[in-house]
Amino acid sequence: MRSRQPLVDRAIVVLSTVVLLVAAATLALNPAQALADAGWRLGVMTIALALVVPLHLRLPSGTDASPLAPSIGLAMVLTPLSTAQNDLTGTALVVVALAVGTMVGVGLSSLLGQGRTSLAMLGSRLIGATAAALLFRNMPIIDGESPASAAQGWLDDPWRTALAMTLCGLVAIAVDLGLLVLRTAAPGRLGTQGEQLAREIGPVWLAVLGIAVAIALGFGPLDLWSVPVMASPLLLMRTALRRQAGIVRVRHDAIAALGQLTDGTGYTTTGHGRRVRDLAREVGLQLMLSDRELRDLETAALMHDVGQLGLTDPIPGGATSEAAPSDQAAIAIAGARVVRTLGGMERVAEIIEQQTTPYRNVREFGEDVPIECRILKVCNAYDDLTQGRPEARAEAIERISLGMGYEYDPDVVDLLTHAGTTR
Repeated sequence: MRSRQPLVDRAIVVLSTVVLLVAAATLALNPAQALADAGWRLGVMTIALALVVPLHLRLPSGTDASPLAPSIGLAMVLTPLSTAQNDLTGTALVVVALAVGTMVGVGLSSLLGQGRTSLAMLGSRLIGATAAALLFRNMPIIDGESPASAAQGWLDDPWRTALAMTLCGLVAIAVDLGLLVLRTAAPGRLGTQGEQLAREIGPVWLAVLGIAVAIALGFGPLDLWSVPVMASPLLLMRTALRRQAGIVRVRHDAIAALGQLTDGTGYTTTGHGRRVRDLAREVGLQLMLSDRELRDLETAALMHDVGQLGLTDPIPGGATSEAAPSDQAAIAIAGARVVRTLGGMERVAEIIEQQTTPYRNVREFGEDVPIECRILKVCNAYDDLTQGRPEARAEAIERISLGMGYEYDPDVVDLLTHAGTTR
């Protein structure tokens, strides 16, 4: 089970709190000078950050994909706001201002009734931004100077400044995404979760980085107008993401309705799809599937019997596991064909299509059958045998156990005996 996430969340909150306290203590050494050196730019960006935080957006998967606040926060880190020496006091001021702007924005979000924001997520961003700020402003990595100090001699070669900002910004993004992977991935599946997050929100973060660098560079020729002019494309991106999230929600509603269609037409027993979904999720959690894999498995479980709608005569009790292997395969292929018509669900279609493949094909012939298919096969057979009756559990487990190693994956069957004990 995913018992690690609360521990990682607490560690991130503690670390970000320590970072903020150290920054505040450093700023307290000479606050007046730091504020004077920063000037109006820092104030403008802090206000802008507070105003855009309420424009956050969550994808249906639960991932925060809001581009506006991270871009302005990263621009604060990369904009030369502090003294020419770029000392630690100036860096501390930027970190404190970033935290203040974010918390004011979170307060505005609460007043607008937009729900609570994860402290761990905010802490991850603060830690990443602090790492980038230290690297950009204080680390003597370019001929004994920090990138921010060296940039003062690159007025004739602005591409060098842009490159330095981009590389330092990548550090902030890498830290943020790395902590997000630690927070959301099951033990042993860090690589899989990292790959999925890179595909899902990687393009958004690259846009965030590009806009942040543009805002930081634009403060020279554009001054105050740099923020709205450079950030305006992100408003369009947010609109696109919001529409995409709406489309996904509509698709999920359609999936739920389609999954219940076999119940309503008498092809399966009432609640069969939901019971298989819930049981498959329990087993998937124990096998440490990633969030994306679990979502695909749950969707496939809801729709795995859709292929039965094409049958002239329903299978008694809808128990496909009791049908002839050729009939099982035909139903699975028909169901996968229906799912593919929905678009963007190829992975779910593959799970449904291969759900009837015997485990012996994996063991004896090395056939590549995804673990989700093997989970679905076992859970479907279990509910076909129990029909939602807890008293039939022992007999169902016994019958499924007879097919271990030949029809069913032994690891999945073993986990099934510890999952859903009241089903």
